[in-house]
Amino acid sequence: MGRLAKVHKIARALVNGDLEPPEALVTLKAVNGDKPLYNAWIAFASVVGYSGFICPLIFKGSWYDVLVSMGLGSRSRSDDSASQSILCLFARV
Repeated sequence: MGRLAKVHKIARALVNGDLEPPEALVTLKAVNGDKPLYNAWIAFASVVGYSGFICPLIFKGSWYDVLVSMGLGSRSRSDDSASQSILCLFARV
């Protein structure tokens, strides 16, 4: 979320005319090169936990579905959280 907040600030400054497009591009490249806020293990644990948590909460999954969803979550990329809520649907098939 740290990068998202920075990009949002840049976008707002660009829309308001406080920042010119070439300056915004340089700033966006700097944001893209920033070190991640959390290390890989914390990101991995977050994705696995999110996968397991969302399954029973949203899709009324069983404990088996939670375990399968967590396993599928562990196989996904940690920055691909948009697809995590879909994993439980495939676990129930």
